[in-house]
Amino acid sequence: MVNDSPSYFELFDTAILLERELLLLLQKEDRWFSTEEISEALDIKNNTTLRIIKRLEGDILELSENSLEIQISKGKGVRLVKDIDEDIKKFLGIIFSQTPIMQMIVSIFNGEFGTVKKYAQNNFISEATVRRHLIKIRKFLEPYHIQIARETAEVKGKESQIRMFLNLMYWRLYAGTDWPFQGIEQHAVYNIVNRFLDKINSTHSISEIYRERIAYYVSITLMRTRKGNFVQFQPEWDIYIDENESYQEFEEIMKEFRGDINTKYPEIPFHYVVWTSFFSAYTLSKFVPQFIESQIKKKSVLYQTTRLMLTEFEKVFFHIPRDNYELLESYVYSTHSFCYNFWNFSTEIVPLGLSKKVPILERKLAHFIDYLYEISGNPIFLERKQLTYRYFLFFSHIENVMKYEQKIYLILESDLPILLKKNMMNSITHYLGTQFNLSFVTDNQAVFSQPVDIVLTTNASTTVDKKYSNTKIVNIDRNLSIHDIHRVSEVCQEIIEQKSGHTANTNVLVI
Repeated sequence: MVNDSPSYFELFDTAILLERELLLLLQKEDRWFSTEEISEALDIKNNTTLRIIKRLEGDILELSENSLEIQISKGKGVRLVKDIDEDIKKFLGIIFSQTPIMQMIVSIFNGEFGTVKKYAQNNFISEATVRRHLIKIRKFLEPYHIQIARETAEVKGKESQIRMFLNLMYWRLYAGTDWPFQGIEQHAVYNIVNRFLDKINSTHSISEIYRERIAYYVSITLMRTRKGNFVQFQPEWDIYIDENESYQEFEEIMKEFRGDINTKYPEIPFHYVVWTSFFSAYTLSKFVPQFIESQIKKKSVLYQTTRLMLTEFEKVFFHIPRDNYELLESYVYSTHSFCYNFWNFSTEIVPLGLSKKVPILERKLAHFIDYLYEISGNPIFLERKQLTYRYFLFFSHIENVMKYEQKIYLILESDLPILLKKNMMNSITHYLGTQFNLSFVTDNQAVFSQPVDIVLTTNASTTVDKKYSNTKIVNIDRNLSIHDIHRVSEVCQEIIEQKSGHTANTNVLVI
């Protein structure tokens, strides 16, 4: 099944997407941004910029709980002020969750939609708007094999797909915000989670974020089963259950929660399948080694695809360190388990962004996945979007992900003493070396052999301008600041996009 899952942002109108881009722009630096600068950065007209600023100001006043403030000055422009520990992504999640289309999705999956007419009346919107939103939602859900009935908006499809969709959607939108599950008592859910983790965990500490994620999973299970929506047993789950002592132990533990959650037979195998499809479980659970051992004994599809991936990875890329091999092998098992059971999900239902950050590595990984499918014919390797990102994380655990990217050549023109120049170059490499493949060149290299992409200078100089007339200049302070790092990073990103053919292949100027 070729993965062609849609972008999460296709659901939303231009205004909220521009509001998101504006907020992300303002939070980059603690300074004033002119409306002209914002218009240019977002590629919109000035009157649209003013409208989006006003919209963001209203949302911050209504939803930010005093942790964010937007300052507006006719002479200076716009500035974002935020608490040092404020998470912008959390606030964005709140904004998106408040949109009419997201509220409609929640209503549909909660079984509270009713009819088009009734929903329109209850929410004071036109029936035409409701139908327009439904068309968007249907289109968005189609690749996940989830359907929405025409008039009643009843959800149809494989319950396992529906559950996974809801888990990823709720986590993306609501994690870290107020409890989003109406009618489900938060304390009771966490009681279930803590008891469960106490039983399956061996010695590892468990983060509160991980507890919260499991709490979301339990809540969605309760939300669906209380409405009579149960998973159906799938034949492909046999490889998880047969001759697997860890499943038997898992089943006995789950039966202890009868009365707290639904423990009908197909539900427990499904919980186990989900458990083995997320790597976090592999680092915590005391019975994961038995699960992997059972896959090896049966030479299951998970075993075969994991063996193939690890073997071919070493041929195509590099040797996998043996001191970390078991951990990395477990990660691949979890990755393939997810792709074996759940279809067409990209990462967390959001754009990956790898093509901008690591375009060459992304292409290499995509070709590698296609090659694995070509030599095996296994449909797991058709889940390319999910695999590309998961294999990227696998790669990053072993090697610098910038290894294959085009180099960005920089030169530092400064009257600083040589040791201070080296310290400055080392600092820039430290901050940006995991984001870009940077190489500082000497003056001689720049003259005789190596073209320079970016000139960094601590001194405004007409001599420097003339010497590098075909390469523009980034002015930085003699005492390197975070502001300087941001500016260099932005230029580096533009250079990468140019070299990758995403924009015109011209030199970049940042003054």
